[in-house]
Amino acid sequence: MKIKQLILITLSVIVGSIIIYSCTKDANEDAKSQYSGEEMFRAIYFLEGNAVNELSSLKPALSQMQKSKSANPDRKRDEFVKEMNNVLISTIKELDKDFFENFKRQVEADDYYAIQLAIGNGARMLRAAGFKSKYAPMFNFLEEVGNKNINLKDEKFKGLDFQKESDVKKFVKILKDDHGIDIDMDQETQLYAVCNFGIACAVALVAVATMAVAAQSVAGLWVYYVYSKVEFWGVVDGNNTDAANEGFIRDVALTF
Repeated sequence: MKIKQLILITLSVIVGSIIIYSCTKDANEDAKSQYSGEEMFRAIYFLEGNAVNELSSLKPALSQMQKSKSANPDRKRDEFVKEMNNVLISTIKELDKDFFENFKRQVEADDYYAIQLAIGNGARMLRAAGFKSKYAPMFNFLEEVGNKNINLKDEKFKGLDFQKESDVKKFVKILKDDHGIDIDMDQETQLYAVCNFGIACAVALVAVATMAVAAQSVAGLWVYYVYSKVEFWGVVDGNNTDAANEGFIRDVALTF
């Protein structure tokens, strides 16, 4: 009798486990089908949309961004960020109409290497979109800065506020006088317009796209540095440990 009871209990546990696993798997599959590739992309790179709320590793950055945004309301800034994000997304679609579909498939692959590859490819695609978009002069300028290995943490750059036209002009003058990087007036005008909100992001993207930082540092960098006003070279020296990177990849794998 005891043996029969033990068998029944064992079978019940096994069947129950199968049911729980099946329900969990179905729930995960539902979650996966819930978001499009573009929505996943916007969550990871722009901290935008409902999907970002499900990525626990991005919550600190999202919280800080929201606090900074509330403490420093700026409608013009918000509109600029929204427009720039949309322009980049549209340009990505022009470059590769299947990109977001492929991005979704890689992110949902339950393969950590595939996810890391997808995130790296996403950063490079963002950079490519920047070069093809109306923001190309800024990206070309930053590419030249990167190619000349200019140390943006040098004393001469410290204290510059890219929301001030006078400081942007100082920045441009230093690059021209000390490094031979010349910017024509039209490009300088555009540079100033974008510096107010976007130069931090573009510098970070150049670093990420050349694999100077790990995948974890890619997440949300586009808008985080705009709203939080972190020094724009901070991404290079940020939380870039193997553990943090693996944790972020795991988070993406479990979420999507």
